[in-house]
Amino acid sequence: MTIFNFLIPKAKVAFVTTNSSVGQTLEKMQVHGFTAIPLLNEDGTYAGTITEGDML
Repeated sequence: MTIFNFLIPKAKVAFVTTNSSVGQTLEKMQVHGFTAIPLLNEDGTYAGTITEGDML
């Protein structure tokens, strides 16, 4: 088994942008079953990872 078996195409990755609301972020996390989600700038660059704990 190789790492390629675990990779997800970028177009299918769930993410939020820096101007997403807390409600939108929590909803997206709940829909996809994640406790953490990537945070992207408006230009698509990685800004960090946001977790449920960050929003508490």
